[in-house]
Amino acid sequence: MAASLGPFHERPPEGGVGAPEPCAPSGKPVRLQLDDPASGARYNYVPAEPVVIARAQKIKAVCDRYGVPLPAAALQFPFAHPRVCTVLLGIRTIDELEKNLGWLNVSIPDELWADLKSEGLVREDAPTPRSSRIESRHQ
Repeated sequence: MAASLGPFHERPPEGGVGAPEPCAPSGKPVRLQLDDPASGARYNYVPAEPVVIARAQKIKAVCDRYGVPLPAAALQFPFAHPRVCTVLLGIRTIDELEKNLGWLNVSIPDELWADLKSEGLVREDAPTPRSSRIESRHQ
């Protein structure tokens, strides 16, 4: 989950749509190891900087408080933005596909998103999924 949504956060031109912007749930072309962000993790093809790992660990701690896997929150986060209609995943195996589909169906309480914002881990103005929206979309 990127702290800055950058130009993607802006509205598209009147009567048009913005250009697609490739990114992973982490907001970069290659995501940090989300299951367990730790020293030695790679981010954007290189060893992750300690500040990136520390931020991911803080986000994971918030997710853990609610019993939500970090990858589930990272995967569902981009769907809250009104300009996002598709999230493409780099799936290599059936196992990865099943795991990702499972993360899409994890119920995430609204309080988790509020905590991420209040702790400065997600921008205050970032759209976040509402529990009812995510649950109803995948039934």
